[in-house]
Order: sequence, then structure tokens, then C-alpha cells
Amino acid sequence: MHLETLKTFCDLVETGSLSRAARLNLVSQSAVSQQLRALERRYGRRLIERAPRIGARATDAGRLLYDEVKPLLERMRTLEQRLRVRPDVVAGTVRVATVYSVGLHTLPPAIKRCLADHPEVNVRLSYRRTNEVYAACLDGEVDLGIVAVPTRRPQLVVVPLGHDELVIAAPPTHPIARRARCPLAALDGQPFIGFDRDILTTAGIERADAFAAVSNGDNSNIIAARVARETFGVDRVVARIYDAKRAEVYERLGIPTVATVRWTADRMLRHIVRDDLVEIWRDPTSTVAVVEVPLHPGWIGRPVRAVEEATGARVAYVMRFGKSALPTPSMALQDSDHVYMLVDDEIAATVREITAAPPEERH
Repeated sequence: MHLETLKTFCDLVETGSLSRAARLNLVSQSAVSQQLRALERRYGRRLIERAPRIGARATDAGRLLYDEVKPLLERMRTLEQRLRVRPDVVAGTVRVATVYSVGLHTLPPAIKRCLADHPEVNVRLSYRRTNEVYAACLDGEVDLGIVAVPTRRPQLVVVPLGHDELVIAAPPTHPIARRARCPLAALDGQPFIGFDRDILTTAGIERADAFAAVSNGDNSNIIAARVARETFGVDRVVARIYDAKRAEVYERLGIPTVATVRWTADRMLRHIVRDDLVEIWRDPTSTVAVVEVPLHPGWIGRPVRAVEEATGARVAYVMRFGKSALPTPSMALQDSDHVYMLVDDEIAATVREITAAPPEERH
């Protein structure tokens, strides 16, 4: 039995969704189903029950397997990190859960500085609601959590990071606009403009194969794209942006972006109707191409040269935080990196198979 199969099963139990478990492990939904059937055949028990309203839920046997296997996977992850650590280098993976308000604006520059100073550190960032951040910290799912308004809890240590001033946007004629300061009590009963998930449901998001956010607001686009992916399980999402400086934030969120230029429509279709290998460029003789390859989580933290040695192909460049960088001997792959390789038609399929599989399973 492979550790990857057990990890996929644990992700399925935690997310309650085949599509999300598939996305976390860079495999197809059918591959998740096949791994689940293999486990159920091995133990002769039904481990997951599925229904339209409840999604994928662990049976009693499935919960028993999860409770026993999850700590083993965590210990294995810690062991691998310790074995790879060099005493003279800061390296390893740190898991961070944060709320959207902090993650969209405050956190990306700090992460960028951290990775620039410590290129062998891998930051795994997830965006959640406040109560989910607390739960992830208590369950040991993440190493630290960041929320906007922390509350002290006996099991957690709260460390202040800074203070933000909250402001209200209102029409000049609104009574609140004449106030220098506004207590929260004055907002009770006031109508607010907010994001309504029912709009997506009415539009048929639950039946969608892909989602493109193309409103005239960058924040609206990124919120809609994240809700489509994380709440409704839509795998293929893309958001249009007007402020190119925000691209690195969106890329860290795992949302492909396109700018308002002539090739917008082509880029939209490339991300929505995508194949395993996304071709970016091909030479005039149609011999050599630059393609984006799928990257299994097992490659995260390993040097770029390891991918080149395994595939026999060259990495052309790596896109990180929305910016492209040429690979260096010391560059390690980070979570959410987009890897682009030089291939010809003869080796393209083999390269895809190798990068999509964990390094341990290479033959």
C-alpha cells in the first residue's frame, strides 16, 4: 500500500469531496475513486458513503482507519523534513491558515520576503473562515493560524501581529457619514452590500465544470473564484484582474489570472478547457515546445534539478507569486509553483507522467 493512497483517503475524509481530494493530490477524481475502491477491497469494509446532500462521509470503519492513519502520515511528514534539514540552512514546510482579509492584502508581501531570505522553506497557505482557522490549529492540521479579531482560548497562544483601522464606506447623505467615529451599535439594523453565495447557486454553479470571474472588480473576482472552488468544488476557475500588481496574491491563492489585453479570451479558455499539459510556446519548426506540467505534492521542497534528472528534460522557468524566474542550482520547488519545461512530442507524455507522480514511485 502506498502512503499517497492513505493521504488521499485522509484528504477525502477531511474535505468530504472527491474533487477537492483530487485537487489536493494532483490526480483525477476517477483516480481518487479507484484508490478508495482498492482500500475497501483490502479491508473488506465500506469506508466512505456518498450522497448528493452530504457529499463523501466516512463510515465507522472509515473513521477508524482515518484516526489511526492520520497521525502516522503526520509523523512521516515530520520525519522527512528532519531528514532533509541541513544544520546551516533554514528549510522545511510551515502550514499556515488565514482569513481572507489578512491573506489578500497583508500576508503575501511577508511571505515573499520570507521565501526570498529562505528559498528552501515551503509555505503552505490555506484560506478559511475564522472558526475554521481555530479548528485547524486545535486539530494540528496547521502550524499557525492568522485571524482578524483573535479571541483567547485555553488551548492556544495568541500573539498580536498588528492593528488595523476599520472604516465604513457610505453615501455622503447617509447619517453615518456625518460621524467622525462610528460605534458598532450604530450599525445594528443597517443594510450592507456583501457577497451572496445564493447568486452563484441560482446561476447553476453546482452543475458547472468551470468558472470564470470577469466582473469589473478585482476583489469581487477573487472572492467569487475562491467560493466557486472551495465551497462548490469547481476545479477549473480563472479570474480577470485590472491591477497587475495583485497577480502574485491571486497566484498564491491558486487562482490563475488574466489581464485585460487582447489575448484575454485565449488565456481564459486555456485555463478553463485545459489538458494535462498546457502548451505555452512552440518553435516555428513545431519540434520543441514549452509546456506547463502537473506537479505532484511529493515534489514540493525538492530542488528543481531533481525534476530535470527524473524527466531528462529542462525546466525553462518557474512562475512564483505571479512572476517568472529562471531556475538556479539551489532553487527548491514551493507550494503553488507553476513549472514550465522544454519538451518535444516524443517525451511530452513521459514527462507528464513523471511530474504528476510522487518521486518515490518513479521507475
